[in-house]
Amino acid sequence: MPRYGRFRCGPRRDGNACWQRVSERLRRSELNKGIGVDLDGIASQIAETQAAANQAAATIASIGETVGNVNEISSAISAAVGRQAAVAQEMSANKQAMTKAVSEISRNVSLIAASTQEVDASMRLVRDASRAMVA
Repeated sequence: MPRYGRFRCGPRRDGNACWQRVSERLRRSELNKGIGVDLDGIASQIAETQAAANQAAATIASIGETVGNVNEISSAISAAVGRQAAVAQEMSANKQAMTKAVSEISRNVSLIAASTQEVDASMRLVRDASRAMVA
């Protein structure tokens, strides 16, 4: 059972109501007159402190929410960077494959050019041989 000085609160009463009853009793008592306790001022300070604590709790909750949002954004950026790296790696592999294919095409064109020259040379020999037979 809470005690406030020489006053006690009953077991089924909440603390705020009990404090209000005790402060009312003190206001009426001779003890209050002798000490000059400003219970209204104390109650006002308690209310201000509670309001400030509630505001601080709301601010901390808001900060926590902001940190959560920053974490989500950071995760999204990290995932995007990972995808970008994968795309860059795939592009590099494709470039290497294309370079190899272009080299092979170039080699084949060179082989075709050499074969064409051989065919041309053979055609000249056949032409020269056929002219020699006719003459």
